[in-house]
Amino acid sequence: MDCNRKPSAKRTARCFALLCCLAITLPLGCSKTSTLDIHGKVTFQGKPLESGVICFVPTDGKGKTITADIKDGQYALKLSLGQKRVEISSIGVVGQQQVMLGGQLQAVDVKKETIPVKYNQESTLRADISTDGSEELDFNL
Repeated sequence: MDCNRKPSAKRTARCFALLCCLAITLPLGCSKTSTLDIHGKVTFQGKPLESGVICFVPTDGKGKTITADIKDGQYALKLSLGQKRVEISSIGVVGQQQVMLGGQLQAVDVKKETIPVKYNQESTLRADISTDGSEELDFNL
């Protein structure tokens, strides 16, 4: 083997490409999970919440608010780690109102928030999303 021989350009390019791949993939393999798949049940007055929305708001003000639909009392989403304030909302039909539409009197559904404000606008619900915690978070309202 000739130790004084210079490496070929092709060999140098291959080594550079390999080093670039390692530099990109090694940190990915060593990093901790910063998000978790979270799922759970939401009940209101002892029954599964038929439909609604659940929001997880970072309590430190950093990051995005993440929302998911609630269907038949179930929800699922992906959340970043950290403390969250939880808001749960459900708009439901509470009655009907007569309105004039196209020259005719018609009954129209009256809808409003059916969940008390202490669970949405003024929520006291909290969740700690951590790798040590459960991936299932149930809320009994």
